[in-house]
Amino acid sequence: MNITQKVNDAPLVYEIETRLRQAHNNDFDDSVGDPIDADEVYDLIRNINDPEHPLTLEQLHVANREHIFVDDGASRVRI
Repeated sequence: MNITQKVNDAPLVYEIETRLRQAHNNDFDDSVGDPIDADEVYDLIRNINDPEHPLTLEQLHVANREHIFVDDGASRVRI
């Protein structure tokens, strides 16, 4: 396959979520442990652009909040 050839010329585009993660008082306090959760991971990856299209992973439904599993104690994230 040619590197400039698109795999999907006409992808389905989904609506993006308007819900944003609420900041907590401890989020900005470095002296307090801040466990990571699925919402935080989703907020970090949802706006990454797809290399083939000017669309985000969220718009393409590649990133989905329901598919993110976090085990903060074991330092593991599965997407």
